[in-house]
Amino acid sequence: MDVKFNDFLKRPLTREELSQLNKSDLVELVSVYQDREGILTQTLQGAVGIAEKLAEVSIAVSKRLSKMLDLLFGGSLKSRAHRKIKEKKPKKLPKSGRMLPSERYPNLPVIDQEIEAESTPECACGHCMSDSGMRETSERMECKPKQYYILRHHKVIYTCRHCHAGIATAPSLPQIIPGSCYGDSFVKDVILSKLCDLIPITRYVAIAARHGVEGIPANSLHEFARHLAIYLGPSYARLTDDVKRQLILFADETRHRMLEGSERKTWYLWSFNGEKGVVYRLEDTRASVVAERFLLDADCRYLMSDAYSGYYKALLVINKLRTDVNPDSEIILPVFCNAHARNKFCESAIKNTKPARYMRWIYSIIFASYTDYLKQDEVASGNAKKRMIRAFQIMDRIADRQLSILSSNSMLHEAFKYYYKYSQCLALFLTDKTIPMHNNQSERSLRNHVVGRKTWYGTHSPDIARELVKITSLVESCKMLKINPRAYVDDAVERVHRGLSALSPYEYKQLLAGNSS
Repeated sequence: MDVKFNDFLKRPLTREELSQLNKSDLVELVSVYQDREGILTQTLQGAVGIAEKLAEVSIAVSKRLSKMLDLLFGGSLKSRAHRKIKEKKPKKLPKSGRMLPSERYPNLPVIDQEIEAESTPECACGHCMSDSGMRETSERMECKPKQYYILRHHKVIYTCRHCHAGIATAPSLPQIIPGSCYGDSFVKDVILSKLCDLIPITRYVAIAARHGVEGIPANSLHEFARHLAIYLGPSYARLTDDVKRQLILFADETRHRMLEGSERKTWYLWSFNGEKGVVYRLEDTRASVVAERFLLDADCRYLMSDAYSGYYKALLVINKLRTDVNPDSEIILPVFCNAHARNKFCESAIKNTKPARYMRWIYSIIFASYTDYLKQDEVASGNAKKRMIRAFQIMDRIADRQLSILSSNSMLHEAFKYYYKYSQCLALFLTDKTIPMHNNQSERSLRNHVVGRKTWYGTHSPDIARELVKITSLVESCKMLKINPRAYVDDAVERVHRGLSALSPYEYKQLLAGNSS
């Protein structure tokens, strides 16, 4: 038959069409397929050649880019090349919508409630239905507002039945405020609501009035801080000793408003913290003498802070005292916060200038490399350290060049002057992994106070303010160590009642860990 194979190549041949082909037609069909196969093979070979050339060009470009980055930061691509590509795991759907409240919060008590219809339902057939014994169960979480109650004590009176003259009364239970009409739970709730939940005492009184307890005098509640601080004094002393024994101390300060009782209205809350807690000091001055008094008997080796001159002056005095007592003793080295130095170049007035953009870009590389630097992998940590050292060297050269050409009155000049003056202290964290590169821990320790002073505006008495600061130190230390402040205060008060030794928040955490194991 007369076959046009060009038409048949556009679609598969049916069995009937194949059965009608003779020998010559089959030979011609095979030859056509061979010609098409040769054309496809040549096309594929050409595509493979182009792909190989593109791969060679890509490798050459990556090598040039790697050399450029090696010159700047010491081999960033080499460390990235050895990283294992993590397989993307499928995202897990949140279980919060599927879990029952009893599964989500297993520590909460469960109250079962049987719900019956007001009247027995009737079936469509006209008869009354009966209880089948089956139940459809659903759950919801409820809460009870604050509950205030009166605890009445009946102390047993003993008499002698022989002489009928002797009489004795059972001793009263220990109390935070002896003889007061306010119980321990109420005293602790008032103070911890202010420090943990930022509820001022006047607002606490209003909340109690809405729950049926009206007429609580707010002035008498302010005295609770002094009595509770006396009870927690031994715990505060243990906390102070724990912090002073740390290798690295973090320091910062913020303003505090004194409303009455002092000529100076602006006081300062000083924060000294370490891995085991935070200690606050409330003083009417920002002079270096406050840091000197705290560091006088401290065992720290490094002091992390911003570049405030008060800390530097304090270190000069303390280091001189150390060397006078023992010339071989280790001095305290200042470590400055890189986040403060970076923020100087992020100020709105200069952030869009070209030198400031360079410094911010290099700082972004340092902060990104800091995560690899803290890893246990020696190769990744070593490469990250080389990148950061190279970055600091580049910033030193940029600062040196900019300081010679910028006006001394410009904000950009002040930013470069700040960095160049403290560059050695900013890079000191590269000598020891235990030294952090920023002072964010101190910033977080002061956050609660900064937010709270917008709520309670200030304190009315320096004495009560200093006592309140002791309780604040214990509460913030509990938050830092991720333990419940209310449970810790309950335990500390109970220890005083029973005559046991006080525990710092860190020791209390160790005790909980030992009991759980």
